[in-house]
Amino acid sequence: VYGSLGPLIFAMLVRDMPLAVHLFSASLGQIDPDADAAARLAGAGPLRRFFRVTAPMIAPTIVVVFLLAFSSATKDVSSLILLAPPDAMTLPILTFQYLSTGAFESAAVVGVIAAFIALVMTMLALRVMRALDPSA
Repeated sequence: VYGSLGPLIFAMLVRDMPLAVHLFSASLGQIDPDADAAARLAGAGPLRRFFRVTAPMIAPTIVVVFLLAFSSATKDVSSLILLAPPDAMTLPILTFQYLSTGAFESAAVVGVIAAFIALVMTMLALRVMRALDPSA
């Protein structure tokens, strides 16, 4: 298992799980049960009810949870250093290596690249949010 990306991905998922569960719980609590009951009366099965009724209502929460998990994963160095395979080179690890060797300019370049990636992900998430809710 050591030397693969599995433990690293698992650690990133488990670390952000409490916040995601809390956000999804709050989002699901705001859905009117009558919408699900109406779909059930119309003959929709559980999967169809989820994808046609529930998922569109919690879509903004899905985007927010993804953004929070992504931003958290891009800045977490400790989990990456402990769990990443020796040949894995992520942006936080690269930044840490540059900073530990005194190559501050190179670390700054990697930081700018990481910030640009975060900006692109945020813009993409905003575009998805606008597509899901045109009034936003």
